Amino acid sequence: MSLRVASIGLLAALALGACGEAASAETPPGEPPAPTPTTAPRDASLPLYPESQMRLAPDDPRDAARLADVDTCGSCHPDALATWQASAHARASFDNPWYRQAVDAIREDVGAEESRFCAGCHDPVLLVAGAMEAEIQPDDPRAHAGVTCMVCHGTREARPDGNGSYTLSTRAVPLPDPADPREIEAHVAALTPEPLRTASLCGSCHRGFLGTHMGNPHHLGGIDDLTPFRRSGYAGSTASRLDEPVE
Repeated sequence: MSLRVASIGLLAALALGACGEAASAETPPGEPPAPTPTTAPRDASLPLYPESQMRLAPDDPRDAARLADVDTCGSCHPDALATWQASAHARASFDNPWYRQAVDAIREDVGAEESRFCAGCHDPVLLVAGAMEAEIQPDDPRAHAGVTCMVCHGTREARPDGNGSYTLSTRAVPLPDPADPREIEAHVAALTPEPLRTASLCGSCHRGFLGTHMGNPHHLGGIDDLTPFRRSGYAGSTASRLDEPVE
């Protein structure tokens, strides 16, 4: 089912409800009319990637190659790399045929630029490279990067909105001298940002919505894994456990 078909069906249901409300919500005599709802420009708070909520830290380079590099991390953390390679995060991009089909459907329905909507959570490397709206070739290594080490460990802020609502740093992180405790401490501090120590980073992508830029007449809520997680017995767990090897 296309986004257009889903939107039309939901719009029809909402319209029926709105008709019933309109009759009982008329402005009383002598009262000023209610203001017409307005929305902020789409790029007001999203200057870099209008269709995605992802932002880059101010003055950071758009270094997609650094973001895609997992081998440097794996040279010191081979167990964590092996765990990540077997995870859904490593298969979040175009090597997942269901994801490719979904992106192709979005592009057919509403356009190539709008497919950046998916990229903040599934293809941050392509998004930072400015390549998400182009034709994605099967042999493009960036289309197989997934959610890499530095996507999570480079996050500086995470917001609860969803659709990749986080701020990412792509600055180089100096590798420590294994014999220098101070360098190791600084390295760990740089790669363990506050969002990684809470569920806010997970929630920035494990929440989703469709807006008007996706061909819908208004905001439509989508997935929300964060709320049931916070209400569960696992609420004390943190995102930093995701790449720990299973014992």
